[in-house]
Amino acid sequence: LGRRMVPVTAVMRQGPDLPVVDRSTDLIDLLAVMSAKRMGAACVLDADGVLAGLVVDGDVRRHLQSARRMAGVTAGELMRRDPRVVGQDATIGDVLARREGDGPGWLVLPVVDAARRLKGMVHLHDLDGGAA
Repeated sequence: LGRRMVPVTAVMRQGPDLPVVDRSTDLIDLLAVMSAKRMGAACVLDADGVLAGLVVDGDVRRHLQSARRMAGVTAGELMRRDPRVVGQDATIGDVLARREGDGPGWLVLPVVDAARRLKGMVHLHDLDGGAA
């Protein structure tokens, strides 16, 4: 029970560990960021640091399977425009309850403030031990 009360901010990745791009980032650079940050996703931010969308590995794979092109593709084209997020005041228990309610459809969640500015990201693996 104690672990469930831990703030998500205590386990989230932040600062230079975040995979962050803008809408105009091309596919090759997007993949480089996603690979370097090892979260399987990248947050797409606008100029004010507000979360505009999220690109996950599966989005890239689906694009390549259907469109079969890499040239000229940007993060803005691939991003999910209304991704699931969690507020910076959430606890590990809140995130785990959300996962149970949503079903097994996600591995990462952006952590945002009330204005949807990115504060961090939490990966399901960051929560290991939180369910016990």
